[in-house]
Amino acid sequence: MSDSPDEERSKPKEPPQGAKLRGIADLYFETFRAPDGRMYGISRDMPGRALRHGKPSELVQDICRTYLDVHGGWPNSSAQAEVSSYLEAVTREVRPVPVRCHWKDGRLLLDVGDANWTVLVVDGDGVRELVGPAPLAFRRGSGAAMPWPLPSSGDLALLWKLVPVTEADRPVVLALLIVAWMTGVPQPIVLLTGPQDSGKTTTAQFLLSLVDPVAHQRGGSLPEREDEWKTRVAQARVVFVDNSGHITPKVSDLLCRVATGGELTTRELYTNDGAHVSDLLVPVWLTSIDSGVLRGDLQSRIVPVELESLTVEQRRTMSKLSREQNEARPTIVRALLELTAGVIRLLPTVDDSRLVHRMTDFNLVLRCVDQILNTQGEARLIEQSQDLAGDVLDADHVALALMKLLGRPDGYGSQVAGPSLAQGMPAEELLRLLNQVASFDGKGDGWPRTPKVLSGRLRAIAPALEQARGVRVEFTKSNGRKLVRVVQS
Repeated sequence: MSDSPDEERSKPKEPPQGAKLRGIADLYFETFRAPDGRMYGISRDMPGRALRHGKPSELVQDICRTYLDVHGGWPNSSAQAEVSSYLEAVTREVRPVPVRCHWKDGRLLLDVGDANWTVLVVDGDGVRELVGPAPLAFRRGSGAAMPWPLPSSGDLALLWKLVPVTEADRPVVLALLIVAWMTGVPQPIVLLTGPQDSGKTTTAQFLLSLVDPVAHQRGGSLPEREDEWKTRVAQARVVFVDNSGHITPKVSDLLCRVATGGELTTRELYTNDGAHVSDLLVPVWLTSIDSGVLRGDLQSRIVPVELESLTVEQRRTMSKLSREQNEARPTIVRALLELTAGVIRLLPTVDDSRLVHRMTDFNLVLRCVDQILNTQGEARLIEQSQDLAGDVLDADHVALALMKLLGRPDGYGSQVAGPSLAQGMPAEELLRLLNQVASFDGKGDGWPRTPKVLSGRLRAIAPALEQARGVRVEFTKSNGRKLVRVVQS
């Protein structure tokens, strides 16, 4: 017998799907926004995994799967849209959402990359698996994975059998790999140099697989727009650019901002006026750049690493090399993690004065590596950086004219009549003098035509001038006039 109309009316009405889906979201999930404004969520039973909320939404899909487990059905599209709008309206908390690693207060957290979202802790006490819920959620790019169990001990000697890095550059490479895990600090731009047959691409891909393994083939062109940078950064912790050619001033500025921090702003959608703001500090590795096209401000952020030509005895087929790399990788990673723990122990006590490179956090890590391994990496860094700075100056017409002016016997580089460079002079006077000594070829499209442009060029090449030529450029004021001083040490 069917229920009477009165009995039907007396039954409690079942909540609509939208309400039930919101209840599932509140009970089993947490939501938050990344510093760039994008929204994420976590399931309370797997707090280390960040679920992206976008189109499509990993977060909403996971909420729907939980709804299926609880209610035995799949919510309709209206309910899904309702819970999506609800979460966007109520989410206010901001949390970091790192890719691969997170560094804070002498403690490194690493996403192992397995299906269980296991996290490793590296600190002054060593390397161990995190016990208990993860303190923050990681996101993963395109199939990021670390598909190997780490052995109980490591061996760095295996690394040098697989990559043709010069012996002098080995401590520099180790410091570069370690600092790539240190989120939130300025990151050097790595430039792999070497002859044509030195395996730059293969070497870079293998080295980066130690600290930031990904499933896709790492490489690609140099991003030229802010939105392209944000897309690349979302795929991996480290951006690798292979066989890059000419670097335009705009791209050079972007590289500098990515390395040392600076806002990148992109539209949320092409159909609205909202914007995401990111402060990126990501490692960038480059190969095959002509150092002559580098601007001085970019050069000061670069760490060059030199590769050796492969000998006949060192040549392997790609299949054999790949097999050897895969076999050695777990042991090398363990050794690198143990070295990182040693660096973390040493960082609070190591001398941090007179750091030689603009990327001071990297310089300090290198100083620790030198102390632990008894190497001379910092001396090598000075040598390589000076050589790179010299190459930049040799290709810069303003720098060439300035050095010619400094060497003139009429006193502009020393102490004769009139305002000397060391005493300081207005930028318009300095431009007039540079025009006198610059070669005809040097006055092309890139030659500064106004004092303001000249001042900007001098600021850009100032780090290279001091590093490679011992020439210091200063901007001062005297009696209300802006002056440029050029002093030789």
